[in-house]
Amino acid sequence: MLSRAAARRQRAAKITAVDVVPDYLAKFCPGDNVVPVVANAENLPFEAEFDLITSTDVVEHVLNISALLYSLNKALKPGGRLAIRVPYREDLLKYAPQTGYPYDLVHLRTFDRSSLRDLLAEAGFRVSQSYFDGFNFQYPARHVMSVFNAFGILSGKQKRKLWKRLYSMLPPESIPWRFRRAVYRPIEIIMVARKVATVPLPSP
Repeated sequence: MLSRAAARRQRAAKITAVDVVPDYLAKFCPGDNVVPVVANAENLPFEAEFDLITSTDVVEHVLNISALLYSLNKALKPGGRLAIRVPYREDLLKYAPQTGYPYDLVHLRTFDRSSLRDLLAEAGFRVSQSYFDGFNFQYPARHVMSVFNAFGILSGKQKRKLWKRLYSMLPPESIPWRFRRAVYRPIEIIMVARKVATVPLPSP
């Protein structure tokens, strides 16, 4: 889990894991150096408490993104950092129940680099790093698929089988990051930003 990895690699004095589902937090053991807290990300019970906050696979789910960003800003110390991962240019139509998607708790939004950067800037953050993630054999680059499509004798099933074979020979982690987009299409974007301003409450 991310919190355990952070505790091992960063050797932080304190790691706080937050989730709205208590069962997820029950997986932590006393020796993990992790403090579990049940809370809604849109209303975190912290103020100027953390040097670093990581948010992965959260922003696309919350109902009120403004409340989330305000809460993250408030929970960070001045100059603290936020590392955030969100879907990149995702096709949201696949989540429509009319298409047969079986789940109710789906992604409500997706992002590109400029929209995420602008959103963080409005919430008092300055982006320092930005990179793509989530390279997966299920999402080959469009120009790669166009090559496959040129061979009309391949059915959809055959193309998927061929792509899986290529993936096993050349997985994303074996390719330097700057070359990955030549083969795979990213499905996530990660930004690291520093808190440069406190978002004020509106005047009554």
